[in-house]
Amino acid sequence: MSMSSGRNAEPERSRMSQTELLAIVGKHRAFLTKQPGGVRASFKLRDLSHMDLSGLNLAEADFSGAKLFGARMVDCVLTGASLYAADLRLANLERSDLRRADLRGACMRGAVLNQASMAEADLREGTIMHVRKDGSITPHEFDAVPVQTELSCATVVGADLSRAKLSNTFLVQSDLTDCIMRGAKMARANLTNTNLTGCDLKGADLTGANLTGAKLHGADLTGAELGLARFAGALMMGTILDDNARRAEEVLEGIHAPTPEDAGLDLSAMLVLHSEWVETG
Repeated sequence: MSMSSGRNAEPERSRMSQTELLAIVGKHRAFLTKQPGGVRASFKLRDLSHMDLSGLNLAEADFSGAKLFGARMVDCVLTGASLYAADLRLANLERSDLRRADLRGACMRGAVLNQASMAEADLREGTIMHVRKDGSITPHEFDAVPVQTELSCATVVGADLSRAKLSNTFLVQSDLTDCIMRGAKMARANLTNTNLTGCDLKGADLTGANLTGAKLHGADLTGAELGLARFAGALMMGTILDDNARRAEEVLEGIHAPTPEDAGLDLSAMLVLHSEWVETG
């Protein structure tokens, strides 16, 4: 049986009860504090759809292949957790701590991640895995089959994605307004029609990324790698660009605010005439 982020044939997942959840969380708390009886929490291939995990400390927990559809995970600590190929569609992860989390191959379509901390999180594509009868998950024995991480139609306002790995990620029509994405690796990411207004993209790698129709008003692209990126129809009023980016052919595809020069006006001459008018009253 293959596992592909809930987008094709899904693996069998047993439903978790609230009682079982509380017991696992208790043992995980002891694990994190190095107390006797502590056991790392494992939710591998379990169904936690619509459950409330808000405020729990589940750092380093294993959610590989878990179904978290519509789960409430507000203020949840998931630092270093494995969410490989997890189904996080419509999950609420506001203000959650996902630093260094493994989100490869996860499906986060329609998820809410406002003000989440996702620095150095890994959202690159995953690989089709097989679920064996004993519940173990093993790689495909032959050619690896890539599975894109999906973050489409998601709300990720004000999140910190500094140095996050987003290469080949599917980010279509998401709202990333005011996100911090300094040094993020976004090569070949699909950002079609995504809202990147006010984003800090200093030093980000957008090589080959698709930004067709994206909103980049006030975004800072200083020092970003933009080779082969597509900006057709991208709205770039007030976008901050360094000299190299401003001259790049790729960036010229975007829609920029018109300059006085574009209108055939000599701004320097106009300022001189205005100064003379002021002096003469």
